[in-house]
Amino acid sequence: VNDYTISCSNNTDVTNSATYTITGKGNFKGSRTGTFKISQADISACTVAFVDGPNPSYQYNGQPRTPEVSVKLGTVPMTGNFEVTYSNNIAKGTASATVTPKNNLKGDAVILSFTITSKSLHDNSIVVTIDNNPVDFVRTEGDNKIFFCSGYAPTYTGGSVAPKKVEVKDGDVTLVRGTSEGCSYTTTFNNRVNVSDYATHNQANTLSQAANVVIKGQNNYA
Repeated sequence: VNDYTISCSNNTDVTNSATYTITGKGNFKGSRTGTFKISQADISACTVAFVDGPNPSYQYNGQPRTPEVSVKLGTVPMTGNFEVTYSNNIAKGTASATVTPKNNLKGDAVILSFTITSKSLHDNSIVVTIDNNPVDFVRTEGDNKIFFCSGYAPTYTGGSVAPKKVEVKDGDVTLVRGTSEGCSYTTTFNNRVNVSDYATHNQANTLSQAANVVIKGQNNYA
């Protein structure tokens, strides 16, 4: 080894013409140059994972979730040698990231799974109004969110009364009420026959007896 040195060029990426040069020293002189081939590595030899860890979970936000994927061959990042496509990555449920090798990598695509969870109706971005009046109090009973509104005060009629409009918004997006797949919540009205005063019940700690609406999230909301 002390009689020559070896240097290489164009020897990182896949190629048919990586170059080596052997140069004599000590008891030898001159040099010799040749080429060699670098083949693609199989992605099965790589570590493919989400940067956030295995099976990560993200809350629904109405936008596509695209968690970052890392591909390493040993300790060497394979940046530029793979593509990631996502599916089912907006709504609540199991989403996937398909990692397809390219350039210096070959082999079958790797599929990683992650979860999108429901967004809570208690989130700060959620605004509830009853006949355009903001709610005064929220409490939880099981999976239900119960909203009380002192600004909505219909007159006693002897029969059941209910607001004309209950609106639930997530930021600028108005959520749809109903039970179908595209809907986000349902409503149930309680104690809506007899005279009921929010302030009185609130002071007496008897809010369960006040007129109220139960808003239950579904699909992308909980």
